[in-house]
Amino acid sequence: DDSAVDTEAATCGGTLDDNNTYGEGRLDAYAAVTAAPRGDAGRLTGVVTDAATGAPVAGATVRVAETTVTTSDTGAYTVVVPAGSHEVTVSRLGYAGVTAEVTVPAGGTATRDFALAPVTASTVTGRVTDGSGHGWSLYARVRVASRPDIFTFTDPVTGRFSLTVPGGSGVELTVSPVYPGYRTVTVPVPAGGEPVDVAVPVAQACTAPGYAPAFRAPVLTESFDGGTAPAGWSVVNRTPSGGWQFDDPGGRGNLTGGTGGFAIIDSDDLGSGNTQDSDLVTPPLDLSASADPYVRFNSDWRAVGTTNIADVDVSRDGGTTWANVWSHNASRRGPVVEEVRLTGLAGATDARVRFRFRGTWAWWWQVDNVRVGDRACDPVAGGLVVGTTTDRTTGTPRNGVTVTSVERPTDRAVSGPTPDDPAEPDGFYWFFSHLTGDREVTAARPPYQSVTRTVAIPADGVVRADFALPSGRIEVSPSTIQTHQPFGSTRRTTLRVTNTGTAPANVELLERTGSFALLGRTGPAPIIRAVPGGLSAARTGARGPAGAAGTAATTAVDPAWTRIANHPTAVYDNAAATLDGKVYSVGSGVVGTEDQAWVYDPAVNEWTALPDMPTARTKPSAAALGGKLYVLGGWGANAMPVATVDVFDPVTGAWQTLPGVTNPAPRAAAGTAVAAGKIVLVGGCVDGDCTESAGTSLFDPATRTFTAGAAYPHAVAWGSCGGVGNRVYCAGGRAGETAYRDAAVYDPATAAWTALPDMPLDLWASHYSAASGLFVISGGATANSTAVTNRTIAYDPTAGAWQELPNAQFARYRGAGACGFYKIGGAPASFTGTTDSERLGGLDQCDAEADVPWLAATPTAFTLAAGASRTVTVTLTADVDQPGAYSAQLAVRADVPAAVAPVTVTMNVAPPAGWGKLLGTVSGRACGGSTPGVPATVRVNALATPGAGFTLRADAQGRYAYWIPAGQYEVIAAKDGWVPVAQRIRVQAGFVQPLDFALPPVNPCP
Repeated sequence: DDSAVDTEAATCGGTLDDNNTYGEGRLDAYAAVTAAPRGDAGRLTGVVTDAATGAPVAGATVRVAETTVTTSDTGAYTVVVPAGSHEVTVSRLGYAGVTAEVTVPAGGTATRDFALAPVTASTVTGRVTDGSGHGWSLYARVRVASRPDIFTFTDPVTGRFSLTVPGGSGVELTVSPVYPGYRTVTVPVPAGGEPVDVAVPVAQACTAPGYAPAFRAPVLTESFDGGTAPAGWSVVNRTPSGGWQFDDPGGRGNLTGGTGGFAIIDSDDLGSGNTQDSDLVTPPLDLSASADPYVRFNSDWRAVGTTNIADVDVSRDGGTTWANVWSHNASRRGPVVEEVRLTGLAGATDARVRFRFRGTWAWWWQVDNVRVGDRACDPVAGGLVVGTTTDRTTGTPRNGVTVTSVERPTDRAVSGPTPDDPAEPDGFYWFFSHLTGDREVTAARPPYQSVTRTVAIPADGVVRADFALPSGRIEVSPSTIQTHQPFGSTRRTTLRVTNTGTAPANVELLERTGSFALLGRTGPAPIIRAVPGGLSAARTGARGPAGAAGTAATTAVDPAWTRIANHPTAVYDNAAATLDGKVYSVGSGVVGTEDQAWVYDPAVNEWTALPDMPTARTKPSAAALGGKLYVLGGWGANAMPVATVDVFDPVTGAWQTLPGVTNPAPRAAAGTAVAAGKIVLVGGCVDGDCTESAGTSLFDPATRTFTAGAAYPHAVAWGSCGGVGNRVYCAGGRAGETAYRDAAVYDPATAAWTALPDMPLDLWASHYSAASGLFVISGGATANSTAVTNRTIAYDPTAGAWQELPNAQFARYRGAGACGFYKIGGAPASFTGTTDSERLGGLDQCDAEADVPWLAATPTAFTLAAGASRTVTVTLTADVDQPGAYSAQLAVRADVPAAVAPVTVTMNVAPPAGWGKLLGTVSGRACGGSTPGVPATVRVNALATPGAGFTLRADAQGRYAYWIPAGQYEVIAAKDGWVPVAQRIRVQAGFVQPLDFALPPVNPCP
């Protein structure tokens, strides 16, 4: 027993852990002690080897005196047995067993080695079929029961297999169908070499394809339509506040999927602070003729936290004693049909089933359409369709293809990998068809062309239907363009775009600048900072204290990220958007700041307070469109999502609540994007408990109307979204306890979502935005909601893949992101705001389609037939503000499965004759003696032409540089808080003229 094991192990200097593991091996200490002879016992030891090679045989079974041990990796064994003569049997699959007589002395040790003769392996063939009514062939794994590493798979169409197995007696095969809902069976291999044909039955749960559960002569059927407790049913209340009712006192409506009346315990309606413990008990049930009874019922179970419980209990003695057979303390929202095995009630003559609720001021549990009876699993007419989906252009298997019955679209499957079966390539699919005979089946996966073919589906049989999907394939030559040209000149060159695929392709060339240089830069290792107790997504009770502040991460970061001025208040659960180059931050989860709004001006690195919003909001959606800032949703003062829309006009500096505009599906923590002139809201929380939604809402500021879009692939809140090229890209998020890494794109033109590659990690409550043609996500909660991160990634729609961007300085979640790319505030842990804000440069193109003014391509959009080519003229115009090197990309977007590498474009512009370069640094004479850089305004006035000149701004380190015509100039450096300084200088043609400034402080030093 456990105490004996611990005592024995302690004598060897340690204790056993929960896995009975001590030191380096399992139970080594215990085995060493118990192997010592005691009293009239003795010890038998030896080594088992291969008679042909002399190599040790590991895993051989040694049986003596009703004791069995297994040889170690070295073939050794030790066993303690009573003294005397014993028959020892040694066996191992693949070897002929041996038996010998051995005498073991009392208190001593006997040694006996064994050499096992290998037995020739044999090939076993057979067929695996359905054994519960259909009789069709099954795709299954067949393995040697004692050697899981020896296996094969059946042919999905014929069910046949061939497997080479070790010789010897006692060989068994374990058969595990690939299709769900079947049992796993083990069968012996016949000694005579006959085929092994196995008919595998479906499991009791009746989830196998082509089968449906059925009740045989139910002994109880109840729909609760009478408005009161049905005859024979009883309600037992253990608490005074009440319990099960039948007249829907809270007006919830039937949420179970049933119709008409229902039974409900409505804890919320029974009042704040009240506790319920209530049973709904069936009439007496005679199950004497029932071999395997079940209860089936419609249900809607809405829980609060984990302290309220819904149980199904059973009694076979008229209610004297009870046993639990089903229990849940987390929501199982309807409509849902629950089916529970009534363990222990078979044959009972006076059985009861009860539905028990226990909780304090929770929500409710609804029950409807209760049936009790024996459960059977009946075949449903139809057949199986299997096959492989491939790319016709490359011939490679393609996963993720949806194969659908045209006449019955619910009969469908998605092709996937087959990593363990070398005989069946990836792209394998299967589905049960309710229709037989000649039927049309379609295979589709955008951007491939769909393929439809007629398939002869046999009743109770299997048919293979493979699909090769045609697609375009785009190649562009050359891959880089580089020019050297004078200031103001124009150069032209060409690109050749070719479709080498098997289907037409629509091609679009997009101009991009800045962002591409960041792709592939990972910086240092990302921060994954664990948060004890995990990270919360709930709203109720989630508001942080005023002025809460987090701590900055100390891990080194990529220099591409720079800090900007701190947000004026500690903030989390805010929203942000970039409008006319400025960043707006609105709303908050910190008490007392929910209606505040701020604007950040990058030109001066300063935040300015705006008038308070008309409506206080926590985790709203913010979007810039048509020169105005729109704020939607978010939790309001009553902890429910706000239905009104507030608008800020930077021209008037005032807020307005749009009159007569109400969001029919308001949400908080929704993914937010701008695309096709509309604000798109995806998912989000529909109430104060953050019940997640899969809804997509589109708000049109021009018409001030909301419309519903196609539902997201699953319910989600705290997801990230961005609008790029009139499409909405979304990823991550959370629902319940599930954190997501999946992604999808929404096309408003077709009102359809299409799956994208998964993110490299799960993320929710991240900072996000579309920027420079990328969908950027930074930070957030990760590692299944146990940690926050600083990792930054981007989805590139033209490449069709996720890219790594430099890691941010701060690991935060529940903050706000904006094009630029900005991270504003956020929480290092649950419900704690920070002022920390930072920017990743090079991502400042905030329009859906960027324009590089010096670059043009003609044409920018065209269709290429398979095998066709098109010449594109690329024009580079050096009509720019300053000489220097200008870089951009021509990204190629095409409806083809393979990403097209963008064309890198570099224009090197030489300065005009007669120009020179002015450069320098503006510093400040600080009172402490240091001379920090000052981001001053530098005005360059031409002395020969009054009023003519240039205005530029020094960067954060005070550095500036500018090409100007040769001549005499007065240069003035100025910044608030510092005394302006002016200097005169002559700039010579073709030379660099340095000019530094040291500004004294306005307030003299003490």
